[in-house]
Amino acid sequence: MKTAHTSLLVRRLEPWVKDRLHHQAKAHGRSLEAEVRAILLAAATEQKPAMDWSGFKTVSSGRTGPVTRDEVNAAYDDA
Repeated sequence: MKTAHTSLLVRRLEPWVKDRLHHQAKAHGRSLEAEVRAILLAAATEQKPAMDWSGFKTVSSGRTGPVTRDEVNAAYDDA
């Protein structure tokens, strides 16, 4: 039996987010699409993704709204 698949379109994504995901995909030896699929699958099945996202909680704590590129870079520098 074949499993049905679906597609997902993400609009208005910050360009630097796509750049980061592309870099992460290359580091894992897979395409950007495969990397995003792995991240979404891990999130949907409550598995830990290949990347440690825990630093992002600290970056965005204390305020609402999107995390800036500088905050993400600072979190990577601190890691």
